[in-house]
Amino acid sequence: MGNVENRQSLDVRLSPEDVTADSLRAICLSDSGNVYYNSGNYQDAIALETQALDIFKRLFGEYNLDYTKSLNNIALDYCYLGDYRKAVELGKKVVSINRQIVGEDSPDFAISLGNLALYYYYLGDYVNAIEMGEKVVALKKSLGRNVSYALALIQLAGYYSFYGDNSRSISLGEEALDVISELVEGNENIYITVLSNLSIYYGNSGDYVKALSYAEKSVEECRRCFGEDYYDYGICLHNLSMSFSYLGKYDDAIRVQKQVLDEFGRKPGKKHPDYAIALHSMAQFYYLSGNYDKAIQCCMDALDIQEESVGRNHPNFLNSLSDLALNYIYVGRYDEAIVILSNLMESEVKISGKNSRRYATLLSNLSLTYYYMGRYKEAVDVGLEAKSIRENTIGISHPEYLISLKNLAVSCASAGDFIVSEQNALDMSELCGKLIFTTFRDLSSNERRDFWGKYKDLYEILLPRLVYEIKSDSLICAMYDGALLSKGILLNSEMEMRDLLLESGDTAVVSLYEQMRTNRSVIGKQRENLITLAAMDDSVRMAVRQRVDSLERVADRQERELVERSKVFGDYMRNLSINWRDVQNTLGKGEIAIEFLKVPLTDDSTVYAAMTLKRGYDRPHFVELFDKQELTELDQHLYFSTSALYDMVWKPLAKEMENVRTVYFSPAGELHCVAVEYAPVADGEFICDRYDFYRLSSTRQLVVAVESKAVRGGNTAVLYGGLDYDVAPLEIAEDGNLYAGRSKRGIYDFLPVIPADSLIARGVVVSLPATEREVDSIGMLMENSHWDVSTFTGSSGTEASFKALSGQWKNIIHVATHGFYGNNGMGNDGVMPEMLTFGNRYVEDKAMTRSGLLFAGASNAWQMSGTADNGILTAQEVSVLDLRGLDLCVLSACETGLGEISGEGVFGLQRGFKKAGAKTLLISLNRVYDEATGLLMTEFYRNYLSGMPMVESLKSAQQYLRNYERTMATGRDNAAVFIPKSRRQAIGQKKVKPFAAPVYWAQFILVDAL
Repeated sequence: MGNVENRQSLDVRLSPEDVTADSLRAICLSDSGNVYYNSGNYQDAIALETQALDIFKRLFGEYNLDYTKSLNNIALDYCYLGDYRKAVELGKKVVSINRQIVGEDSPDFAISLGNLALYYYYLGDYVNAIEMGEKVVALKKSLGRNVSYALALIQLAGYYSFYGDNSRSISLGEEALDVISELVEGNENIYITVLSNLSIYYGNSGDYVKALSYAEKSVEECRRCFGEDYYDYGICLHNLSMSFSYLGKYDDAIRVQKQVLDEFGRKPGKKHPDYAIALHSMAQFYYLSGNYDKAIQCCMDALDIQEESVGRNHPNFLNSLSDLALNYIYVGRYDEAIVILSNLMESEVKISGKNSRRYATLLSNLSLTYYYMGRYKEAVDVGLEAKSIRENTIGISHPEYLISLKNLAVSCASAGDFIVSEQNALDMSELCGKLIFTTFRDLSSNERRDFWGKYKDLYEILLPRLVYEIKSDSLICAMYDGALLSKGILLNSEMEMRDLLLESGDTAVVSLYEQMRTNRSVIGKQRENLITLAAMDDSVRMAVRQRVDSLERVADRQERELVERSKVFGDYMRNLSINWRDVQNTLGKGEIAIEFLKVPLTDDSTVYAAMTLKRGYDRPHFVELFDKQELTELDQHLYFSTSALYDMVWKPLAKEMENVRTVYFSPAGELHCVAVEYAPVADGEFICDRYDFYRLSSTRQLVVAVESKAVRGGNTAVLYGGLDYDVAPLEIAEDGNLYAGRSKRGIYDFLPVIPADSLIARGVVVSLPATEREVDSIGMLMENSHWDVSTFTGSSGTEASFKALSGQWKNIIHVATHGFYGNNGMGNDGVMPEMLTFGNRYVEDKAMTRSGLLFAGASNAWQMSGTADNGILTAQEVSVLDLRGLDLCVLSACETGLGEISGEGVFGLQRGFKKAGAKTLLISLNRVYDEATGLLMTEFYRNYLSGMPMVESLKSAQQYLRNYERTMATGRDNAAVFIPKSRRQAIGQKKVKPFAAPVYWAQFILVDAL
């Protein structure tokens, strides 16, 4: 699809004496052949054209232009039937005759030469295709920079692209665009073709950002010039869906491809070869998204059409068959896959030989089949052959080469060849890093997330498994670097780009950024409306979806423009290149850095490990810790009442922690939800008594902190507590109007997904009177330390008031309220059915749409569906606020730290506030107790305001709570009891430590307090 059309119409100029019944019949036969050709019926086209050819030969001989044009058309028919050798044979004859009758400077000769190049290309003989194509380009160039020259350039670019010379391919395509851009008027269809083909060439080269840009532009131009009913509009859409898939945007690819199928289903129809190609592409998208059953069905449907229309030897049929085999592998139909792949390899050898890109793909898939069957030695042998061919055809920087490296790393390890496995794994990690870095810097935040989704399993599953299995020094180093990349790749790049833009001083850039934010906000509201429209007419919901899709594309383009402009102000990707040596260089004597690691060995078995760094280490050390099941089976009440947690997490690291006082650690998996830094060691002693712990989102923060030591000025604080959750909706709406214009809306104002049996859903939110006393006490301390304090209590503590803090550069925000996290007990993984239409994008973000904080009026939230500020502030809404300057955010709430585990190492509200700009978080991991929390927080702030560092401030406050004493009356058995004061002297008194138990002080953690 997308190839330039080369079929020639007969231009018969007969003298009166030549006009006979036979000559007229030949013309009619040729015209009828064209009709059959355009409908995809190539066999009948050949039959009719052959009859016409015979008549022309009998009447005028072979050395006649009309004869060669008819012969040219027959060659094209054979080409589209897949009989490339026959096409080449006839094409050579056409070139030979035209050379003699019209000369090599004739346009007709150039056409015949160009078609011969096309046949060589389909045959897989790229060398001859390029040789012929270069001659055509030279000939057309001599005739001037015209449309014909542009077409020759773009076709030659295609040959170079498949040959593997991507730089030449792109330069030719760009030259074609330059030529046709001067001649657009009247040639809009050619201009669109060049744009669309350029998206293919950039896609084949691995430059997916440029591919997407050209694909989007071709779609826009086609729609503008010809409308959506124009046939090439479907072709442009097809290339757009391919560009989406390159970037891992599989949901968008499927959505657009459904439009392609609708377009092609109407014209040229569901029996046409182009419709089969569209089905084949849809099968690829379903496969990439993991829906193998749908992929198989699309392959089968495409094969049925192709067998009837172009035959079993056509490349399109063979490609569909190849993809069918690939899907069979993933559903366990190995024997069928091997039969198909073996037959395809025989055919490919006959067509193109053993050194073609297609043959390498078939070998790669066969290797994968052997691996899943447990035939590891065969998998390795075949995989090595595929890798060698790819090296010689597409090069070692192409994404397809990465597939060979990945497969060989796994199969060699399974075969016991750890040396070869290790080398391939290291090469895989290096190449993957390069692909991510070169692509990420030009993508929007949505696109970065989708693109990372293509490769994150390499870092989060494959590499950890190989490290666990092989434990080589080089792999451990690569794994540490991979952990740094994985945990920071989405979060930090987005934060740093935003900061560069907003602090640039460029008013045009800031204005564009605000436009993009506004569009994102509208998108969020429209998505929210899709939920409320669930019972409405399908046409209404479809209209909303189309508006969302259209605006999403606009917002993504705006963000890509911002990304490009951000490069002027600095490199927002610079911190992604931090490696383990950079982390090590920040460590001093008595310090250790620990990256915890989750290693999924199988679907049912996961172990935890740690990678440790100390000053003087020549590499990170790898320490196996415990099986996930051990932690899962341990009752949470035993975390801080026995030494079980210490035995699992810290005891195996005892040797590594010798002569250590300061521990910098980054959790992984379930450890995000467990305060391991307070694990009991023995009766009355806790691990935090031995060490100073710094919990980090990633140990890369050690480097980032060193590079950004600038002290932020100002002493401003905002406190929330004692909120009235029963405020009437009307009052909340009036409060929202008060902040209108001051509140910078978040990019996504999602309606949160909350368990149906939650207090919010029932309209009952328990008041927290102790939190008002908490913020009053903290406020007094701050005012006495000359801080500028704003306190929101009762009905004033609304969601709108919090959002209005965006851009205000507050140094401390303290929120004492209920936190929530919607767990999975909702059926269908808790996802509202309508949200499933957004596929992986929603699944990736659900930790932030399900977690949040409650503000004034939250009890009545469900009466206010459709308004953004309903008293429920989700982490997603927080994440797009501008909270730069926020040194400390304290979430003194219930379960605010909990959240679903995600690849970048932060989740729920942690991730939301970090993305908004919070430097350090103090949050609760579980249910907290009002009085104990009030005492802890007051003491923490007393310490911090006196100049004590945050970690020391919290540790001292916890110790204060553990030692806090209260005098209580005792009964005859000397047990402390609560009795009226008038009777205490008669019975006796006793001093007790009511908050010594960890349940009162070990629920709060500091994140990134450097």
